[in-house]
Amino acid sequence: MILRVCVCIPTYNNPKTIAVVTEQVLAETQLPILVIDDGSTISVLDLFNTENLKSALRSGRLEVLRFQKNLGKGVALQTAIKHSVKRGFTHLFSVDGDGQHLPKEIPHVLKQAKLFPWDLIVGARKLQSENVPGISKFGRSFSNFWVRFQTDNTVKDSQSGFRVYPLFYLQNMNFFCKSFDFEIEVLVRLIWKNVAVRDVDIEVYYPPASERVSHFDKFWDNVRISMLNTLFVVVTLLKSKRKPHESATAIGLGVLIGCTPFYGLHTLIVAAVSFLFRLNAGVLFLGSQVSIPPPLVPLVVFLSIKIGNRIRNIQDNVSFFQKQSFHAWIEFGRSHFLSWLVGSLALGTVLGLFAGLGFYAVSLRLRKNSSSRPSWSGKIRGGTLGNAFLKFVLDKVGIRAGYFCLLFIVPYFYFFAPTARRALQEYWTILEPQQSWLKRQENILEHFFRFGQILMDRVCQNFWQRSQSHKSFVSYPHGVENIRNLDQN
Repeated sequence: MILRVCVCIPTYNNPKTIAVVTEQVLAETQLPILVIDDGSTISVLDLFNTENLKSALRSGRLEVLRFQKNLGKGVALQTAIKHSVKRGFTHLFSVDGDGQHLPKEIPHVLKQAKLFPWDLIVGARKLQSENVPGISKFGRSFSNFWVRFQTDNTVKDSQSGFRVYPLFYLQNMNFFCKSFDFEIEVLVRLIWKNVAVRDVDIEVYYPPASERVSHFDKFWDNVRISMLNTLFVVVTLLKSKRKPHESATAIGLGVLIGCTPFYGLHTLIVAAVSFLFRLNAGVLFLGSQVSIPPPLVPLVVFLSIKIGNRIRNIQDNVSFFQKQSFHAWIEFGRSHFLSWLVGSLALGTVLGLFAGLGFYAVSLRLRKNSSSRPSWSGKIRGGTLGNAFLKFVLDKVGIRAGYFCLLFIVPYFYFFAPTARRALQEYWTILEPQQSWLKRQENILEHFFRFGQILMDRVCQNFWQRSQSHKSFVSYPHGVENIRNLDQN
């Protein structure tokens, strides 16, 4: 793969460093540079007053985009991504404009991008100098923990802005974060898209505290990052795909929680257990509903108390089913709460084991059946009967009848061929980015329809070449001269 890389330098009120950083990038690389002036008080163009920078601006190698007001680092990077895609770049190399990142590290990191062009390359900062603030070390460790929790991937420096972004994955993504939290969002979402992350150790420079300029708002930016991590944790616990034994464990624990007498708190307990053991919250919640159906509530309570009394060696001759009113049930449960709790843990453990083992056995059976089915090769789909019917229609009734059948076949492919649908969605988003979602779906359906027509045309051509009775179908080669011209030139 041939890399076409653009270096992006987002900056906001870095008058002492932005010109120096840009000059160093010009010296260390031959790459084009895009500076995003995020509404700085002093325009970056006014600071680019050396002959070297002016020459780069005139040649077009250096470009500056200025916002009229400060919009945030996330917006600056998203603007750079869109601008780079339009200009035909394959990768965006982001470098901070405050002087922390050393441009001499760019060639070192770029080597990894050339070896792994489809991966996200992150410069892992060596936070070892004496001027590195302790809050930066803690913040990185804290952020790395949440990324590990949300993605099952270990990243050495999830907060580093020294990165090489593969634009192929980013060109049609929409992001929500506008400030420093954008770098966490894009990292996690790329990992969720199965993009590998590669760390490269880099040297960084931290000036003394008296000279340090930071636009990171310790309150609001931390609030934004915390809210983002909370959202990602919820999404992770709800949608994460787990192995059969993990889902079976979640079902079993859910049943155990559902049997306990802490009604009204089951959801909170499920959330806590899901978070602590990183189990699918949806599966856990499903298991905890074991005692929700009305006929099961008194039965679970009754069995729990009886089992608890047996474990505690307490004689109880009072029949649970003689309790006629809700208040009588509550009083009965209160007086026997300890037995209820002990018995519910025992009953829940047994029921949870059975539920978990049953779920595990069913999951394995379904996986086995799924893996034994032949996968679609891309050539034949619809089954022997369906394909035989279409061949009969084309051969005996005619091609127009076959086209009519496509009106029923195409919706099937739209709903049950997600890989093809997603590929066409990507294609039309790139080709016609201004189109609405509904218009894009219409194009996808028409695409499927034309593809089906082409396949039917080929089948009919096959039939009619073998039969002398059909004289109406004649094909002509078209466009061969274009290929020959290309070959000669």
